[in-house]
Amino acid sequence: MSGGFNFPIKSEENEARNGMPDTDALLGFGPGLIFRYPTEDKLTRLTFGLGLRVNYSVAPGLHFKEQGFVAEPNVKLWHRPSSDSRFTLFSRFSVAFADAKYNDFFYGIEEEFKTEQRKAFDAKSGVVDIGGSLGFSMELTKHLFLFTSGFYSNLTLAANRKSDLVETQHNTGFIFGLSWMFFEKYL
Repeated sequence: MSGGFNFPIKSEENEARNGMPDTDALLGFGPGLIFRYPTEDKLTRLTFGLGLRVNYSVAPGLHFKEQGFVAEPNVKLWHRPSSDSRFTLFSRFSVAFADAKYNDFFYGIEEEFKTEQRKAFDAKSGVVDIGGSLGFSMELTKHLFLFTSGFYSNLTLAANRKSDLVETQHNTGFIFGLSWMFFEKYL
């Protein structure tokens, strides 16, 4: 399963978007495929994945509107310090691609909202960003994990990097959450 969520953007709180309509929250979901590279090592594993998501903006009152598609191939490296450890260290590298509709949700500027500092912009399909992360997870039960990670996102190769809504091409952040493993099949 592949999922994603973006909080709504309040335009008055974002200088680049000032005067534009606020965006709604964005919810994405779809299939996720993971191939585990076969190895004899039980403490380290390498996986190749592909997340495919359809995205919907969610307006107040739970009004959904389709906002395009994202494909996100990724590579992950996992390492457990020992066989009895509840902790796992991980790193991830990914490249996200999206259609024009998805990119327009974030980077498009309609003619009516152009200003001297903000030119009209029709977003196009292509690379959204290139990202990497480092983190660790802790096994709470056989299927439930707590995780935390620091991440870096780079937009220097993004298809829409010339939009005046792109304020910086380098972003960092921190995430944490819970993950539940529904099903695992070894090939």
